[in-house]
Formats: sequence, structure tokens, C-alpha cells
Amino acid sequence: MPFVHWENKFSISNDWIDAEHRMLFLLCRKLDYALKNDLSEILLRSILLEIKTFTEFHFLSEENLMQEIGYPGIGEHSSLHRRLLFGLEEMTGDIVRHKTSEFSMLEFLHSWLLNHIEHVDMKLGAYARSAPARPVGEKFYGHFLKPRG
Repeated sequence: MPFVHWENKFSISNDWIDAEHRMLFLLCRKLDYALKNDLSEILLRSILLEIKTFTEFHFLSEENLMQEIGYPGIGEHSSLHRRLLFGLEEMTGDIVRHKTSEFSMLEFLHSWLLNHIEHVDMKLGAYARSAPARPVGEKFYGHFLKPRG
């Protein structure tokens, strides 16, 4: 499977969530690199833990955003998050027990990330752009999330 890189077409037009999505792409790339360069099993496990932990953080960020703006699809969206975390937990256990490979995890993450952004997060982004309630701290996004020259 060719590696997928961040492109602007994945932007949901929310600087906070887009920054976290870029980080998820980066972490997947890190796992891809580690696998293709036969890095140690200990290092691979550390990267998998990093991906899982950051994914949990990202989902909390998205769910906080949904609460802040009164997103009507919060229940369904949060349910999808819980299912993915359950899948990650199962797959991580299978990797430890050598029932599946890290490459399978990477393919799962790529597929999930692209599908989730395209079919679920884009709806959140569209709602957030016009929501009367604004995200907490939104006026500070540019200061912290955009590169300074």
C-alpha cells in the first residue's frame, strides 16, 4: 500500500483539528518508516503506543470541539471514535500475540484516517464554520498553530 501524505484536500477548515490530523499522518509515516527499515520490536511497540495515545487525545479534542459548538452529530461521531479505539486495542493485542502484523495496523490506520476525515470529520468542519457557538480559544489558534516567519 503506498503511503498517504497530508494534502490540503484533507483539511476540514479548523486549524486545531487539521493540526492534529497532520500529526496523525506524521505518526503513521513514522510507523511506516520503522517497519520498512526493520527497526526493533521494542521501538515498533513504542510507536504503536504513541499512535494510540495521540489518537485518544485527538478524539477528546474533537469531542470537546463538538460540545463547544453544539454539534448535533456528537453522539454518532463519538460512537465511531469508541469503535476505532476498541479496534486499535484489539489489533495491538493481536500484534503482541503475533496474530497480525504491524503492516496490517498501518493499513487499518490509513484506511480509517482517510475515510473518517472524508466522510465524518468534513461534516463536523462544515458545521463548525457556520456554528453560532464558537470553539473555546478559537481566536488564539493562529498564534499557536500557524508557523511564524
